Amino acid sequence: MTRLVNLIQTGQQYGKGMHQLDVRLAKRVRMGSSRLTVMADLYNAFNSDWVFSQNGTLGTNYTVSATWLRPTNVLSARMFKVGAQLEF
Repeated sequence: MTRLVNLIQTGQQYGKGMHQLDVRLAKRVRMGSSRLTVMADLYNAFNSDWVFSQNGTLGTNYTVSATWLRPTNVLSARMFKVGAQLEF
């Protein structure tokens, strides 16, 4: 028989807050009646490793698991993107 027991009540334990900075640089150029916008985006500029979710299972058969509180999903790493938009 398996029984689930909550050791920590919901809302009693919080991790650190999320700090993420996304930056966009853009330049608009007129070409006759058309406009070209060139963009450069930098996501997660400070490369934060904020934890979205973590393993909450303490263990089985009266043993503590080595994976307890191990992160299972973290904020994506720094990413750079270049783009352009043409309006005519």
